[in-house]
Amino acid sequence: MRASKLLILLLLIFTGCQGGDEGPETFTVTGEVSFSGKPVEEGQIVFLPTTGNTQRQAAIIKNGQYSSECTPGKKNVEITAYRFDESKQEPDPAEPGKTVPARVQYLPNKYNQKTTLVAEVAKQGENHIDFKLAP
Repeated sequence: MRASKLLILLLLIFTGCQGGDEGPETFTVTGEVSFSGKPVEEGQIVFLPTTGNTQRQAAIIKNGQYSSECTPGKKNVEITAYRFDESKQEPDPAEPGKTVPARVQYLPNKYNQKTTLVAEVAKQGENHIDFKLAP
C-alpha cells in the first residue's frame, strides 16, 4: 500500500500538479476587414509572430468584424475568405455521388499564403486594427 501511495505522489509531481503556468500574456485585438470596399462576410484572420516561438492566434471574421486574443509585438497577418462559386462544382461531403458549388478563396495570395500584411499589437491602449484590402 505504501509503494502505491508513493507512486501516485510521484505521478502527480511529474504531471504538473504543482501549479500551472498560465502562458504568455495576451491582449484583445479587434477590427474590421473589407475587400474592395465591402465587409468580408466570412473568413479567418491569423496573427503570426515575426520572431520567437510565441504561438499564432486566429479569429473568425463575421460580417467584416473580428476579435482575438493575441500576444503583444509585431505580427505577420494572414487573411482568408471563401465564397461559393456556382460555376464550379465539388463533391458533396454529406452525400457521395452528388456535387455542390465549390468553395473558393477569393482574396489574393498577398493577404494569405504570401502575406504582406503586418500589425503591431500593443501592451497598452486599444488594439483596434482594420484591414482595408484591395484586389
